[in-house]
Amino acid sequence: RVGRTVTPADLAPRKSRQHLAPHCSAPPANGLPFAGYFNGKFVGGRTEFDLDAVLTQTGDRVAGSFSYGAGFARMEGRVTGTRLDYTWSLPPNRGRGTATLSGDTFAGTWGDNDANTGVGTLTARRQP
Repeated sequence: RVGRTVTPADLAPRKSRQHLAPHCSAPPANGLPFAGYFNGKFVGGRTEFDLDAVLTQTGDRVAGSFSYGAGFARMEGRVTGTRLDYTWSLPPNRGRGTATLSGDTFAGTWGDNDANTGVGTLTARRQP
């Protein structure tokens, strides 16, 4: 599953213990709240994983990828104020989620199919 989801750009050089990193041709940081490299925790059911997320934001649109444990998924969403509502996919699975930003940290929930809660939580902080 992961092999069919990942692209060569996702395999950019990265630091030790880092699962995902911005690729070399990534656009420069634009200062928007949900743009950049984030690191944190991802909980699915009762299992906690380290989370790396690389997100780009253009206007109110956000797109990116995230890696946790052996998982690698894509996401896209829309920002309203400090809230991001998104859809995620790790074929054949998909779902929805929501995250709220406070400073350089966002926290939220995610679910399967059309639910944006009920499966897990995530927290992540922007990294330099």
